[in-house]
Amino acid sequence: MMDYMALAKPMVVFDLPERRITAGDSALYAKPNDVLELACQIAKLIKEPDLCTKLGKIGRKRVEDYLAWEHQKKRLLSLYMDLV
Repeated sequence: MMDYMALAKPMVVFDLPERRITAGDSALYAKPNDVLELACQIAKLIKEPDLCTKLGKIGRKRVEDYLAWEHQKKRLLSLYMDLV
């Protein structure tokens, strides 16, 4: 997911908590394990190029403003130090 977001690409994913936390509003979601709904969401992206652009921009901004190393390093290093 992070690769797609960093490259400003739209994506469709199954709706799982960790995906919501990471992608936020930058993805279209399908019910877990519902391949028909997943396919329908992919078809929606194919039919709506403006939506693709919008989702891609949201994902890229999310990486830049929240998920990039510069924003996460303190938290991740602290967690690592607690584990060792």
